[in-house]
Amino acid sequence: MNFKIGIIVLTIFILALFVFNNSTTFSAEKLLTCEVQNTPCDASEATILKMSSLTNAHAEITSQSNYGYYVCCSGLLSLRNDCSDDSTTSVLNLSNVTNAHVEKRDLSNYSEEVCISSPGSFIFECDYDNDCANLGSEYECLASISGDTNAHIGDCLAYSTKICCEASLKNQSPNAKFSCNPSNCVAYSGSADPILRLENDSTDPDGIDDIATSSWDIGVSGHELVCSGICDYTVQTASLPADEYQARLTVIDQAGVSDTVTKIITIRQDVIADFECSSNEDGPWQNCSDFRGVQKEYAYFKDISTVSEGANFIRSRTWELNGEVFDSGVGVDPVPLTRVELVEISNTVKLSVEDNRSRQDTVSYTFGARLPLPTWQEIAP
Repeated sequence: MNFKIGIIVLTIFILALFVFNNSTTFSAEKLLTCEVQNTPCDASEATILKMSSLTNAHAEITSQSNYGYYVCCSGLLSLRNDCSDDSTTSVLNLSNVTNAHVEKRDLSNYSEEVCISSPGSFIFECDYDNDCANLGSEYECLASISGDTNAHIGDCLAYSTKICCEASLKNQSPNAKFSCNPSNCVAYSGSADPILRLENDSTDPDGIDDIATSSWDIGVSGHELVCSGICDYTVQTASLPADEYQARLTVIDQAGVSDTVTKIITIRQDVIADFECSSNEDGPWQNCSDFRGVQKEYAYFKDISTVSEGANFIRSRTWELNGEVFDSGVGVDPVPLTRVELVEISNTVKLSVEDNRSRQDTVSYTFGARLPLPTWQEIAP
């Protein structure tokens, strides 16, 4: 006896789980719920139409008061039967405002239209099938009809042709937005310091996953990026001349709706370290790539660096020969001229500069040094 009771209890438990899981899935998939009832629809429901009976019935529009069966739908805020709403779908056509035969909405024999609608962010689709589930799990049965036109109406059990409708959220436009890092949207030509990063801050009312594509460009060929979803963009300042550029971000959602935002970014001229070489303090000066000094003699170097955009002077210089500092200066435009004795046959001279906007650069030249000419000395006989 206890064994049988246990089997019964277990069976009831399994059935309860089945019903719970299916009802949970049902409510998660469907936004729209409808039923035919013999009492007026609640305040939270919308009356779509009225009928004279559960089967073999005539229909009337909701403003009439002759029939006692109501097609009531709920599940959405502001659900209505207004055919003038932006979000509206025709359900049926009636032959008159009451005592009416019905026909499918895509026919044109009857002039009284029955609609399901909402002024909110929803769209509706209605169709006919012998089973609404064939159209999709989100479709709900409103009623059934006996034929395509000149038909009677009843509840969803009355006839094989079901009136099936579904509601879904109306797609909303994404909102393109981005910010700069650093926040002033300024970087320097030929430099990766700072790295100018454009950060994608776009949003979508339908959820960030609804953004399908992000597209970046700054109006220069070779400086574009297209990616799936949301992505940032690092401006390739190393190959951009100093100028102002219009950065543009376009985001496109899963429905193909797009939004675009633009912002000006500034690429400034960076400090450029450079110097010239000579064997004499007064010149002539030449490009150090072509220079050749003399061992154990002085070579002279003149700083010809260019300050960055907005700077006024070089405030520090450091000179190195083969990795060893031989001269440095700090202050308002320290002396740009220096010298060093060339000891080695091969010599690398490096100049590091910093201007008064704290922009820094270095440059190095490697050149040879020939042996000095022999010294002739006259010897008395």
